[in-house]
Amino acid sequence: MTARTVLFVGYDGVGLLDLTGPFTVFWSASWFLAQRGEPPYDRRVATVNGGPVNTADGITLVAE
Repeated sequence: MTARTVLFVGYDGVGLLDLTGPFTVFWSASWFLAQRGEPPYDRRVATVNGGPVNTADGITLVAE
């Protein structure tokens, strides 16, 4: 069985918690899957235009 990819999309003005909260949920799920010998989630962050985005919280996010 192969890993499942989950893509999180960042855009100018995104709330940092709105992006990192779900990312962390899938990190936790991946940890539990690994304990059972199952493939984890492949978590990726992309941006709409492919470059850095400024979050609503004042942090610049650089993604794949």
